[in-house]
Parts: sequence; structure tokens; C-alpha cells
Amino acid sequence: MGDVRKGAINLEVTVAECGIRAGLIPEALVINAQDFTKTAHCWGVDNQAKGTNTNRIVSFRKSA
Repeated sequence: MGDVRKGAINLEVTVAECGIRAGLIPEALVINAQDFTKTAHCWGVDNQAKGTNTNRIVSFRKSA
């Protein structure tokens, strides 16, 4: 998942809450922050803006 509304919403928190309500246990959250590629610059997006420079992964496990 990526940023929502230019980073105003922390989607990883929402996903973790939903997983917990479903009976899952959050194990890890990975946030990959990176510099833009040439493609992003072609869209007119500056580095560290509009949320296109991060990816997030939430990992869950089932209870035993």
C-alpha cells in the first residue's frame, strides 16, 4: 500500500486495526522510502511530495 491523500492518512494504521478486528496479530510494518525515478519527474512530482515515494507492508499472523 502507498500513501493516501498526500500522506494525510496513515493507511498502515487502518490496515493494522482491520487485521486486529479480524483476529489477526500484526507482526511487522515495513516502510520503504525512496527517491523518485525519472518517471515520477515526468509527472511533475517533486521528491518527497504527493506520497509517491513510499511503500508500506503490514505483515500479520493467525493466533495459535
